[in-house]
Formats: sequence, structure tokens, C-alpha cells
Amino acid sequence: MRWRAVLVVSLTVVVGACGGGGPEPAPDTGPKTVIGWWDGLGGTPEVSAAVDAVIKRYEDEHRTVDVERKVFAADEFEQAVDQAAASGSLPDVLVLDHLDLPHRQAALADVTDGFGKLPFKDTLVDSARDAVTVAGRVRAVPFRLGTVGLVVNRDLVPTVPTTWDEVRDKARQAATTGKHGLCFAGTEAASTYLPLLWRDNGDLRDADASATALSYLDDLVTTGAAPKDLAGWSRADLEREFGAGRCAMMIDGPWSVPVLNQTGMTWQSGPLPQDSPSPLVGEVAAVSDRSAHRDVAWALLAWISGTRDNITQLGGVLGALPYQRDMIEDFAWQWDPNALGFSRQMPHTRAGTRYSDTFRDVTDILSATARQVLTGEAEPAGAAAQAVGAITPHLR
Repeated sequence: MRWRAVLVVSLTVVVGACGGGGPEPAPDTGPKTVIGWWDGLGGTPEVSAAVDAVIKRYEDEHRTVDVERKVFAADEFEQAVDQAAASGSLPDVLVLDHLDLPHRQAALADVTDGFGKLPFKDTLVDSARDAVTVAGRVRAVPFRLGTVGLVVNRDLVPTVPTTWDEVRDKARQAATTGKHGLCFAGTEAASTYLPLLWRDNGDLRDADASATALSYLDDLVTTGAAPKDLAGWSRADLEREFGAGRCAMMIDGPWSVPVLNQTGMTWQSGPLPQDSPSPLVGEVAAVSDRSAHRDVAWALLAWISGTRDNITQLGGVLGALPYQRDMIEDFAWQWDPNALGFSRQMPHTRAGTRYSDTFRDVTDILSATARQVLTGEAEPAGAAAQAVGAITPHLR
């Protein structure tokens, strides 16, 4: 599951090689460093302005640095990075989907030493550390991370359920009133399938655990607790149906907050039941291996990732969640009354790169498998066995 991708930063003047421990102010005198900035985060004026605000703050604190930003359409950005990599003209810094890190690692600098000196490194949730690490070496820092949680329409379900049995019971009750009980994006069904699979220490190679997860989804549809056409729902469909009051509960992420707040409905978010793990989503920031300006690039990334003042933009506008354990409950990260419910899921997230260099292929297979069960095309046990066989070649 993608959020939105990515940023690229290029530095045109420099100072040395990567390895500093944290953000160090640029000197007050000396040559001006012009930073060329590419990104695919211009989807809305608000998001674009938030990126500009972070850039402006860095410039204000580093008077010898100027940033020149160029915005790409999100669907064009990956191709631009591919072309730059092929021609050997990558900029100094890339901010990319964390699932792309293994694929890009050959073009990225090893920042293990610098990362080890970051003051906040020991507070990172495990998934954030996994997301920036490839083959035991750190290749990036966290940028914008998030995950899914459980969201309820409080007029139908007053409090967020804390067990999966309770979710099923509440979903069935809602169905008796003509509402959909539990909804999620069927086109991205892995986001719901994986938490059900991972609960109780289920493993991706475990066909029995997979069958149990799929049986849960099958039961929701066959009992009427989930909509019959759920397999075809996109994320936009999900948020529209929930926002219209037709779903009692949904599994979705913090990106839904602006949409839901516009509906006027009373809703609440919370972590998934029973501390069930969920997939991490979002971007990380890395230094290009070809950069001649690694110290400057690293100082920029460490500043962005570790400066508390950036929460206003990264959280409130970009919808990020805290990736440091000691900041989960921090009021600064509560950019919306319901942000905390999603944030409390972050310690239970898992980075796909922990399991596979091609985890997006894994989630595509799992989503397709779940849809087969949701539509009645396949029964849970057979679909689970087939899914395990299909994903195993992708797993470490």
C-alpha cells in the first residue's frame, strides 16, 4: 500500500562525506549552498505549502543554504528517479517509499555510522529502524511514516473494539440495522489481511494462520457483516461510504482524517484489536551514493527527521505519525483529536522490508487472494495454501 511518494533533494555545494551524528547548523559565512529539491508531493496546495514551510525553516536556520524546489506529478516522479539513476545523475538526497529501499540500495550511501550517532536512534519503533535498514546497513532516515488503525462511527459503535471477536460481533449487530458492519479497501486488502495473519504470532509462510485470517474475512461477507462488493472498493470508496454513515467501522489510516472531518460525523480512531501488527507505510530519506556533498546532505536529513518543530508540517498536513516511542503520546503529534488513536498503533507496525526485498509483490498477492475469498471465488483453506506458495519465493 502506497501513501504518496516522494521527495528528491540535490545539493550543489558541499562539504565532505557522510557520517555526522545530527543536525549541525551551517556556518554563518562561506559560499552559498544551493539545494535543488524535487518532489512528488504537490498533490494539494496544503501539502505543497507544508513542504515549503519545512524548507523555509531549514533555510532560516542555515543561512548559507538556499533550496530551489521543483514539484513533479506523483505518477511521474519514479520514472524521473529511474532515468537519473540510469544516467548517473541522481541528486544528493532521495526521499522514497520505504519499500523501494532494497531496490535502490546500490545507489544509496551507507549512513550506518552517522545513524548510530543520532540522539533519537534508540527511541525508534522497530519498524522505523527496519524501514531504513537493508542487509544490516542503514541506508536512510525516517521521513513520513504511518499505518492503519480501526475507525468507528460513534453513533453506531460508541467505543473502539479491543478484540477481533468484538469487531465481528459489532459488525453483525450493525448489519441488522441496515448498515455495513466492517469495511476496508478491498483493492488494498493486504492492509486488513496482514493484521489478521500476524495476530497470535502468525507467520507469512503459515498456511493455517493464513486460512484463519481469510476465514474471518469470509465470515464477515457471508454473514452480511461486510458489504458483498467489498472486494472492489478503493480507498476513496471506503472513505466515501464510511463518511456517508453507511459503515459502522472501517480499517484505514490517518490520511482519512481530513475527509472524515468534513462530514460532520462523530467518529473515533484506535489501534487494531489485541495489539495486532499492521504494515508500515510511508517514506524514508536517503543520501545518494554519488553525492559529493554527503555531510551537507546528512545534516539536512538528520535535521528533518529529528527536529520537533517539523511535526506541525509532517504531522498536521502530511498526515505522518510518530516513529519514536517516547513521542507516541506527545501532544505535538496530536495534530487532530483522532491522531492519537492511529499513533498508538505505531509500536505494533512491521516494515515490509523486514520480510522481503519485493514486499509490494507480496502485498499484491495477498490482496488478490483476499479478494478471491471475499467474492466467493475461492475458499479460505485453498486460497491460503495457494497464497503461501506464491509469496514464498519473495520471502527471505
